[in-house]
Amino acid sequence: MAEQQLLEDNKRQIGTQLDYLKSCDDYRSKEALDAITFLRKTLWSLGPGKAKYLLCSELTDFMLEKGLTSLIVKMVRSLTGAADDGAFYSRCQLHKTIYNIACVLKRTIAMPIRLELIKHGILRALLEDLESCDPNTKDPRQRIRIIDDLLRLQNFDQTPGSISYYREAGSVNTLMKFVQANDVYTKVFSMRVLAYILSEEESQRLVATGCMRPMIDMVEKAAQSPDAKYQFVVKVGKDERVFKSTLITLTEGIVNLSSNDVNKTTIVAYGGIPILASIFKPEYTDNQKYAAAEALWKLAFLESNREIILNHLSITDTAALHMLKEMLSSNTPKLRDVSTGLLHQLGLVDIHGKPSDEKSLDPPEKASPEPSDNLEKTPEDPPPSYQESTETSSSHVMISYQWDHQERALKVRDQLKASGYNVWMDVDKMGKRDLIIIIIYYKHIKKTLKQ
Repeated sequence: MAEQQLLEDNKRQIGTQLDYLKSCDDYRSKEALDAITFLRKTLWSLGPGKAKYLLCSELTDFMLEKGLTSLIVKMVRSLTGAADDGAFYSRCQLHKTIYNIACVLKRTIAMPIRLELIKHGILRALLEDLESCDPNTKDPRQRIRIIDDLLRLQNFDQTPGSISYYREAGSVNTLMKFVQANDVYTKVFSMRVLAYILSEEESQRLVATGCMRPMIDMVEKAAQSPDAKYQFVVKVGKDERVFKSTLITLTEGIVNLSSNDVNKTTIVAYGGIPILASIFKPEYTDNQKYAAAEALWKLAFLESNREIILNHLSITDTAALHMLKEMLSSNTPKLRDVSTGLLHQLGLVDIHGKPSDEKSLDPPEKASPEPSDNLEKTPEDPPPSYQESTETSSSHVMISYQWDHQERALKVRDQLKASGYNVWMDVDKMGKRDLIIIIIYYKHIKKTLKQ
């Protein structure tokens, strides 16, 4: 009874603020600022560990029914280009509100709201505000607007089907202007969004912008920080705005950048491997170690990088190799899978995480390990246990597609599933074990074709 009363009280208060904001013509007023701040605090209070799931779910459903998503887009557009004090403070609170929706709410609750925001045009609204700014501005308030817009664009990058919306909104052309800015933060955060959107061929353009070195430097500084965050401050008069980017977010940027061989080579040339390997220590969280292992795994798909990674782990940083070995038996499935994937790519373990016949997990006593040539050393037949547990009939389909055609690919997937096919598609976030299996079969097929 008490919980139901709490729910009704919250609905009444939220409804009052939403109704006021929907009727408001000027979001720069003190009253509008207070209402936006109320929404921001309410959404923050619904984060994991702060409120019961049922309360969170019902309140977010209520806000959706009251038109929260279209209202947020309307407010972003209303404040676009405005430079006065009222617009500045309301915009700051509005961006924090969007952040709380995208990143604070539990994923299962946040995802429908994120999708609705995208469909109502939040990406285009943020880009329009970004386009009203000078990439090389010296004005601190405009710099804050730019960074806020870029960070909010980044908050939607893991929403299923979002890539087609990013591209339709014209994000590539806009962000390519900002990735060439003089300001290092503008450069890196633009690149972080672009790395997710661009195709493998397109992302090679990022090398020429000079954004990769600062990105790797930020990862290193975040790894060395006590709270595992990279922090910088923009001062506005007597006030200041503190921005933080987590080690996980920055490392995921490296994962996204490692989509082609040019970027893989550049990341390694700028010292990315020892920085990522330094994260395999007990003081880092499982999620931080997972992000670092995923980045190294992706870099290891380039043969020349495999040798460098293997030498570093076997000779220079044996503690990191020992930690990866411990991760093979972790209670966390994703840690087991990503460490298996990385060590398998280096030729140190088989698909099941067992030491391979060719290389030992123990560091060599003298000589450096020989360069890995996994494609030629793959056994002629896939592991028997995998053959016994997996079908290889024609009823299985794997869809490979360009990101900008994702919406069409999803329709093809749905039609294939309706026709009885088992469909593999990366938007379904296949487990790392599945990807390892795909790699094994790819190598097996390639060797067979050579014969």
